[in-house]
Amino acid sequence: TYDRHPMDAFAQEISLLYAEHNPEMRASSEFPRGITNGADWYVVKGGMQDWSYFWYNDLQITIELSHAKYPSYSEIPGFYRSNRESMLRYARKIHSGAGFKFKRPNIQGAVTIRQVSPQVRNLGSFAFANSEFYKVLPEGEYEFVLTDKAGRRGSMKMFVDGDAVKSNGNYVSID
Repeated sequence: TYDRHPMDAFAQEISLLYAEHNPEMRASSEFPRGITNGADWYVVKGGMQDWSYFWYNDLQITIELSHAKYPSYSEIPGFYRSNRESMLRYARKIHSGAGFKFKRPNIQGAVTIRQVSPQVRNLGSFAFANSEFYKVLPEGEYEFVLTDKAGRRGSMKMFVDGDAVKSNGNYVSID
């Protein structure tokens, strides 16, 4: 059944960020402020977004660049000019999140994420492998509860600043 993603407001925020810097998208007569929820536009049952959300609770966003399914090759430079600033700002926004890296190799397990401010809500449980995990998240404070395959548990609180790009990617190093 169709339902909004738990981070729908965040998806709208970063989508508006993209559209804000793309004059053609922002001026759309079809979509207010240049964005839409795909399921409000047309329903696709069993697509990649459904799979990714169901199995990994991932947030998927599709950027439509043209009404033409197969635009002419000569149009590509124009697409680049129209989308360059949007793409750069969007790429920067993916650093708005938090994660962890174990110093030891090959650690696997699960992490449960709970937002503790500005609102309290559970975001779900996610598998991790190869000793690391990262999740794009809206601004706020989060509690990560980690359980490795051996059953060892630990927790940590992390803050996500939506405008900061940290040199370490906002990862916490774990022994």
